[in-house]
Amino acid sequence: MNVLQFRFSEQLFRFTQWSRAPYAVFMSLGRMIKIATLMFTYTLLTMQFSFAQTDTLPGKTHDLNEIVISARRTPATYSQLARNISIMDSVALEESPGQSVQDLLEYTSGLDLRQRGTNGVQADLSIRGGSFDQNLILLNGINITDPQTGHHNLNIPVDKQAVDKIEILRGPASRVFGPNAFSGAVNFITGSKNHSSLNAHITGGQHNFLNTGISGNLVTGNVKNFISANYKKSDGYTENTDFDIKKIYYQGQLSTDNGDLEWQLGHNSKNFGANSFYTTAADQYEETQTSFANISYESAKPLHLNPVIYWRRNLDHYILHRDNPSFYQNFHQTNVYGANISTYFNTALGETALGIEARRESILSNSLGEKMDNPKAIPGEDTLKYTNKDLRTNISGYIEQNVTAGNFSLSAGLMINRNTMLEDNFTLFPGLDISYQFNRHFRLYGSANRSLRLPTFTDMYYSGPNNIGNPELKPERSFSTEGGVKYLNHYLNADFSVFNRQGNDIIDWLWLKDKEKWHTENITELNTTGFETSVSVKPKNIFGGDFPVNILSVSYNYLNINKQNDTEIISHYAMDHLKHKVMFHLNHQVTEKISLDWHANYQDREGSYLNYNPETETETNKSYKPYWRIDARASYTHKWFTAYIEATNLTDSEYHDNGSVPQPGRWIKAGLKADIDFK
Repeated sequence: MNVLQFRFSEQLFRFTQWSRAPYAVFMSLGRMIKIATLMFTYTLLTMQFSFAQTDTLPGKTHDLNEIVISARRTPATYSQLARNISIMDSVALEESPGQSVQDLLEYTSGLDLRQRGTNGVQADLSIRGGSFDQNLILLNGINITDPQTGHHNLNIPVDKQAVDKIEILRGPASRVFGPNAFSGAVNFITGSKNHSSLNAHITGGQHNFLNTGISGNLVTGNVKNFISANYKKSDGYTENTDFDIKKIYYQGQLSTDNGDLEWQLGHNSKNFGANSFYTTAADQYEETQTSFANISYESAKPLHLNPVIYWRRNLDHYILHRDNPSFYQNFHQTNVYGANISTYFNTALGETALGIEARRESILSNSLGEKMDNPKAIPGEDTLKYTNKDLRTNISGYIEQNVTAGNFSLSAGLMINRNTMLEDNFTLFPGLDISYQFNRHFRLYGSANRSLRLPTFTDMYYSGPNNIGNPELKPERSFSTEGGVKYLNHYLNADFSVFNRQGNDIIDWLWLKDKEKWHTENITELNTTGFETSVSVKPKNIFGGDFPVNILSVSYNYLNINKQNDTEIISHYAMDHLKHKVMFHLNHQVTEKISLDWHANYQDREGSYLNYNPETETETNKSYKPYWRIDARASYTHKWFTAYIEATNLTDSEYHDNGSVPQPGRWIKAGLKADIDFK
């Protein structure tokens, strides 16, 4: 077993790999790893029972406590780590309902996925009540977060069938990841197989839905190649919700005795009707194109040296009235260039990690940024030009010390950050994580970290018929604490965690009644408290392999957000959090080859939105209503072939979870999938 190290954004990550299979970040398991939770109404301590599931194959289990995982800058086993991490691997992704990785994030504890467009069109991810701009999104450990707006953070060039694992870190981690890892981070992992394979799929359904794609690994000697292509479309479930999505992606690795050279590049194109996305207008339209590339090298022992360079570009064309673009439209182009180098080594005190990163973010736009003296041509447009621009550079350096003594482990670190848009010369992000393993199954942990989030270019500059940006915005800052207990054995996993985030200068879009527009402001103080708890049982490991239930889990999340000023405000994002979220999951066998997967999700959201009545042409402030949503999937599997039928929103519930955007009712799809391994 070898250990692979590479940069996870501003973080140095070490991934355990079996036979040089890369990106097995948190666990090297071949089957389902899952975290589920159940509310415990009383506890002895401020505890968290948190876990990830072991292999789902009967008779085949792994000791999770000894799996190498990473949420700090040096390798650590699960029993040492004092962070809240969950994982969905390829089996969990395949068996769950949903046709995109965004859809599948709905089923993870502590996450709030507020979808504008389903099936991967557009979704705003919230972790522990944070806004969609407060998360860091990574592809195979490389930061692909968009500086224009968090609405584009999930524009990734791979779809559900090409993703092997999704790793979710809940809680702030600026000292590990750098700015914008304010409330958490999500890493999408691809191409981790160490043998040649081929995957092909096609799905069709209501509303002329089509999703088809192909992906595969080609392993020859010490060279590994992974490629995927995907096409998805639909006429839409209601007026102006049609979409057309194309994705292509390539990833490669060259392994030598001296180290591993890795590279990846991809492109993602989306055209979609944006019914009520940004205003109450139903006929909005948007086109985005996202390109990404990076190359990295990791040297072999004894010196763990890892240089990385990466680039990301996003083109965004927004039209307020689809049939009349000249009335109002925006063109934006963001470019991100990044480079970092990191290392870690052993000392008498434990493991020491050092590193430095530089990240340059720029934007060209006809509305965002400062006016240019010489406008630039917009690709694909004959007469329109980019008239505005902005640029900022972020440089950070870090040091971290990790100590393990018996059952006790400690990780303490400091990141020093400098951004050209901040008045302060340097910003410090200290953090401390502590863990104590009572026995093989039971562990107590606690952490305290400071975080920062820079305003996006949209926060600062956007000005339109219904919005006014604010170039004087300050960065968001927070101090967060968390405590918990984890419990894990071969058939029961459980967790309970309590956390608090004291946020200052939190950025949000507020409704100005006198101007009838949304305006960005720094809310003086926003304090978030909550807890997450869950339990998951594997009955097969209790009653034997013939027992029909594979997994039974339930989780409950609670959040409370208070603003310092009690003055009534209409918040567009910061105050619209999930107060209560309950999830049930059941996976069971009907026959040896037929399985059923059920997800029931209850959401009760705080906050309100402006609801437009087309008959009266008026807008009224309307509170979110709680709702239940049930999704199900039935699969028939024979060797390398799988046929399935799935239904989302099985009970046809009517609900909103992101402003006035109408959510789809019952949607039935069916598909075929082939997985061939050439071992």
